[in-house]
Amino acid sequence: MAKMNSSFWDYGGGSGSDLLCGRPADYPFARGHFPMFVCSIIVLGGFLRMFLKNSEVIALSILSLLGFLTGRLAYGFIEVHQTIYPLLKTPSFSLYCYFSPLIIFMTALDVDFYILRNMLWQVLLTGFISFSTAFIILGNVIMNFNKDSWDSQASILFSIIISITDPIHSVNSLKIFGISKMYSDIIRGEAMIICGFIAIFFENFHNIFPKTFMLKDVPILTDLFLDIVGSIICGYWCARILQLILTDLFTNTLTNVILCISMVYLTFYIVQFLGMSGMIALVTVGLNLDSLSFKTRIELVIIKFLKMFSCVFQDLVYSFFGIIIGCGETKYLDFHAVVFMVILFVTVNFVRLFTIVLVSPILMQSNYEYNWKWGVVIGWTGMKGVFSLLLAPYIHNLANRKTESPQTFLFYIQVLSLMTMGINSYMMTHCARTLGLSAISLPRQMAMQNAIKHIHEIIRNTINLFKTEKILTNVNWTLVEEKVKIKYRTSPDFVPVYYISQDEKEESPTDEVLIEEARWHVAMIQMVGTVCTVCFLFPVLSMLLILTHGFPLTRKMLFFFHLLILYCSLKFMSDL
Repeated sequence: MAKMNSSFWDYGGGSGSDLLCGRPADYPFARGHFPMFVCSIIVLGGFLRMFLKNSEVIALSILSLLGFLTGRLAYGFIEVHQTIYPLLKTPSFSLYCYFSPLIIFMTALDVDFYILRNMLWQVLLTGFISFSTAFIILGNVIMNFNKDSWDSQASILFSIIISITDPIHSVNSLKIFGISKMYSDIIRGEAMIICGFIAIFFENFHNIFPKTFMLKDVPILTDLFLDIVGSIICGYWCARILQLILTDLFTNTLTNVILCISMVYLTFYIVQFLGMSGMIALVTVGLNLDSLSFKTRIELVIIKFLKMFSCVFQDLVYSFFGIIIGCGETKYLDFHAVVFMVILFVTVNFVRLFTIVLVSPILMQSNYEYNWKWGVVIGWTGMKGVFSLLLAPYIHNLANRKTESPQTFLFYIQVLSLMTMGINSYMMTHCARTLGLSAISLPRQMAMQNAIKHIHEIIRNTINLFKTEKILTNVNWTLVEEKVKIKYRTSPDFVPVYYISQDEKEESPTDEVLIEEARWHVAMIQMVGTVCTVCFLFPVLSMLLILTHGFPLTRKMLFFFHLLILYCSLKFMSDL
């Protein structure tokens, strides 16, 4: 039976067997071929993204399939095998350290820190409910429906890995619908909290970096708390240092980009070396940097570089793991694997929708725009991505009983991530258009109309100024005024934008209508807050009455009465 290289699946290489794909590594291999192979993957990924615009999942699927075919060729041919040999000798944690820092920093940089700070308890509660629900339901489904020889610990670790929501792809489709940035930041914050928690959870299983000090007598929970607090403190001070560098007026753009990327990796490695979580430190760094932390127009350049590296890293990750899957046995690719993949996909989306139902009262209290329609759309945001794939080798590393085919974990997670990115993105777009959420709301139409009027005034003043120039006396100004008019064209592939012309002023809402609508929104928010307060404080007040006055209410009566008030409150808020 063919065996995978132990150096990829173990934290320390060199102690295990060097059998790769059933062949001994006792032949000389060309060291210069692997860098050329990596460059070819990057070039191919760039061409795929260029020709398949707005179809990132198709490009990643093609790269994964080509990687799998390359692994199958390496399984049978030494020439191909010696080309990918450096990848198979690379420890799995090294890939995690190469690719994850820049991606998690870019995700945290895109989150508005002030929105996240004002809604911190909502984000923490949403993350806790999301992880707990996914862990319980997915763990039971995996243990009951999986026929592979996994022990209970491997099943639990697998359910933890697929509980991670990808913070990048989950909100990309929401941006085109005009949804409030608050919801996007809640989803991103929830995903980053779960990623940081799982990273600390796995790192405490095995000491990967040598620690400078060991707190053996401190309880586990205290040690975890110190790791989290220490990571946040290190991330905060690294953010201050990076802010001083980026606001220096005497540095150029290229220097700022190089220093920013270097500081990201340096922060990650130093914090990991000190025995804390580099992922939480980078989340803290990204959240503490805003538009005021950069010089003029530097933020846009840095974000473009981060997006470019993020796309390249995702192409490499999916290609590399496709190669690793192809280098192993393929006897597990049977009908049961297909059925189990479908069960996992359905369960993941059910868990996400169930989580959104549980946190709907929180979202309703946070924003008056939230209703059941947005809940249906947000229910499809349970996408899996590169973080789940990078952490997948931990399942085999930390399990008590080693499986014969550790690449099965990678296969299930990689296929699940591609399925969720493709199908869920389409379902989000389809549900939004079906439920009428693509239309621009009335206040946004007014804001767009005012912006267009302001632009027209600027253009008109500029034209009037140019008309006084003698050198421009022969210009056909009527044609110029006709060409500079701003018009919007609607397309079925984009969100419809409605243009309100000057001749339709009588159909436009007046100031009185907008003021009345604002008063109605304020009144609705006050009523929702009152209802939520009564609903959630009722059990506390009831228990105080029972303890102080001996109020004759049994626990069953109290429970059903509270459920009745909760149902009426939610029904009342949904009607609003």
